[in-house]
Amino acid sequence: MIKHKMSALSKKLLLLCIVVLCCGVSGCAGPQQLRPGPAAERIPEHLNEMAFHHFSNGAILMLDGNYIMAAEEFEKALTYEPHSRETRISLGECYFNLREFEKALAVVSAIDIKDGRTWKALATYYRGLNREQEAYDAYRRVIEVDSADADAYWYLVQLEMQQGQMDSAVALMERLTQVRRTPRMMVELGRLYHRAGRMEDASELLQKVIDGVYGLPPGEAFELQADLLAQLGRHEEATAVLHRGIILFPELVSLREKLIDAQISSADFEGAAEELAALLQLRPRPQDYLRMAELYFQLGRSLEADSLYKVVADSNPDVYLPHLRLGQLKMMRGELDSARIHLARAVEIDDEMPDAYLSWANSYIAQDSIRRAIDIAREGEGIAQPRGRLQFFIGVSYSRLHLYDSAIVWLEAALGEEPAELNVRFSLGAAYERAGRFTDADTTFQQLIAVDSNHAGALNYLGYMYAEEGIHLDVSLLLIERAVALEPENSAFLDSYAWILYRLDRIDEAAVQIRKAFEFMTIEDPVMYDHYGDILARQGEMKQARDQWAKALELDPENDTIKEKLHSRVP
Repeated sequence: MIKHKMSALSKKLLLLCIVVLCCGVSGCAGPQQLRPGPAAERIPEHLNEMAFHHFSNGAILMLDGNYIMAAEEFEKALTYEPHSRETRISLGECYFNLREFEKALAVVSAIDIKDGRTWKALATYYRGLNREQEAYDAYRRVIEVDSADADAYWYLVQLEMQQGQMDSAVALMERLTQVRRTPRMMVELGRLYHRAGRMEDASELLQKVIDGVYGLPPGEAFELQADLLAQLGRHEEATAVLHRGIILFPELVSLREKLIDAQISSADFEGAAEELAALLQLRPRPQDYLRMAELYFQLGRSLEADSLYKVVADSNPDVYLPHLRLGQLKMMRGELDSARIHLARAVEIDDEMPDAYLSWANSYIAQDSIRRAIDIAREGEGIAQPRGRLQFFIGVSYSRLHLYDSAIVWLEAALGEEPAELNVRFSLGAAYERAGRFTDADTTFQQLIAVDSNHAGALNYLGYMYAEEGIHLDVSLLLIERAVALEPENSAFLDSYAWILYRLDRIDEAAVQIRKAFEFMTIEDPVMYDHYGDILARQGEMKQARDQWAKALELDPENDTIKEKLHSRVP
């Protein structure tokens, strides 16, 4: 006999063990996700004195977590009562906790008449050995014996899902919800409907959960329902569900996070900022302050954004985004030198991100230091990813310097990186035209229009290009009319319209359109004054024509063609 000194508590536990043994001891308590339902009625066991003595010692040792010595006691008990189910199940639990799964399986498999509890213990040991099919079969036996055992159903559902048997998993889950009809269990059924592609069924069930049909709804019901509604394209309903959930669970962070995501997706930045402010009261995290700063940035609330970015940058100076944004905000205020300090720091922190290079380069474009801007962008182009935006910037910058051959090299590279980017294709077409490569320009603009037939800029450019060359004038007119229809107050397009009418000798109509172009002009353009002068000259209004050419020359003093018109005596 092993003597075991017992505290008062241990004595009480021993008494409890004795009672349980006589009325049926609870079985293996391996880690489960759900507690079992009411067990079927069990036949009490009676052990002889020596078996009971060792069983009791083993039970107390198990309670103390001493599974090695407990197993020794249960093994001794079996020498007196080898057919004791309770002893074998308890010994199996000891082996299980010692991770001796084969021993646990052997000792419990030897039970002659297996009840649901026995099959459940065996299933647990099979799982420990990764013998999933045998575990599955054992759980099937559990529900044959005890149809109310929630644990067994739950495991079977998981295994069916792992094997991709979604219909079987759903059927088992539906049976499980008959056994355990709780709000949380109904949410799990809704989740399974979702995974099985039964979106409407899932949403209908979750709505019942939210409405309290099965009791107090859990917060996750609102989250899942919002996700489903969003996937069904019912975004306003999804937002309403999240608002409702927050009223019931104001401290549930995940609900607020989903609501903020939904509001940002729908461009409701004001609402997102309000919810994020509430979230910061619950959970003040640096990343949420940064997110709040981003919302203020999107809303144009630059002072509030600037303040928060400074807080984040001061608390963690090695974060890229605050320095990028601080640089951009300072550029917006014209503080270019200060902006460059932050943008250079952003590049130092992460030289593989293109945005800081682009903003840094643009700070020099703002001062017409185009060469310096190109140098910065070229430095980034060799490191940052994706490269296309930097290559595009370099190409456009070379175009500003009228170095069109260099511009074409970089714009072609950018188009290779981002073939779907229409702005790159447009700028490349313009560079081809300026470089005198008319055929390449024509092809590029036609390809762009084939992709986007409503690209007003391309329609206007190609139409004007034809008009300037004096070819395809009927096509040119159609292209420009389409551009004007898309943007009827665009002065450049109206000027093109006037010019093609002029080329078609529809002079009075041309005069109407050029005057309309001047109505919408925001920046004085020497080309428009030049065109207006030509139109007036064709109408015989030479004095007014010379006034317009003089204005054009004032804006473009190196234009020899306009100088020639002014000195000509021919109307």
